[in-house]
Amino acid sequence: MIVLKDNFTLKIDCQTYIALGSFDGIHLGHISLIKKIVELSKKNNVKSMVFTFNNHPLSIINPERAPKLLIRNEEKLELLEKNKVDIVNLANFNTDLMKITPEDFIKRMKECYNVKGFVAGFNYRFGYKNQGDVTLLKDICSKLNVETYIMDSVMHKDEVISSTRIRELLAEGDIITTNEMLTEPFFLCGIIIKGKQLGHKIGFPTVNL
Repeated sequence: MIVLKDNFTLKIDCQTYIALGSFDGIHLGHISLIKKIVELSKKNNVKSMVFTFNNHPLSIINPERAPKLLIRNEEKLELLEKNKVDIVNLANFNTDLMKITPEDFIKRMKECYNVKGFVAGFNYRFGYKNQGDVTLLKDICSKLNVETYIMDSVMHKDEVISSTRIRELLAEGDIITTNEMLTEPFFLCGIIIKGKQLGHKIGFPTVNL
């Protein structure tokens, strides 16, 4: 899998089908998009690509509202590679990118990444102040002769699966439902350090992460 960190400076020669979104946690809703671009790319002998951000947009737009991310980029890339994605672009969300209009955002994607088609979720928003929605996406792509595929929500027990809902479940301590919405059991990464070794007093050693 090729990993890029590009803000519309590169030009990709091969055609691509691109999945758009944050892909935080890689839940079952994300997987529906990923499976679609992999299917389309194989069918048309082109490359599958995920376009997402190295940092959460709210970390620039409104840092106080920026959510805690479910996984780090390192683990996100591992999961995307596991799901057979060819290319991942972790664009750096900054003030310049924040000001791009929806139309310019899609035009730059086509110019730089040789897009044959986009795949997005039903609630995808893009462009300056999130002015773009899937209706506008389809309209812009129609004018540019680019295919669009809008994926329906993925449900779990009458709830729409989303990263926001998963964060709520984790805050409630509901790891069982969390794991049912994710593609892999929820996990944390960190460095194991030496603690007070109190675990020996309760009958088994513990890990300080």
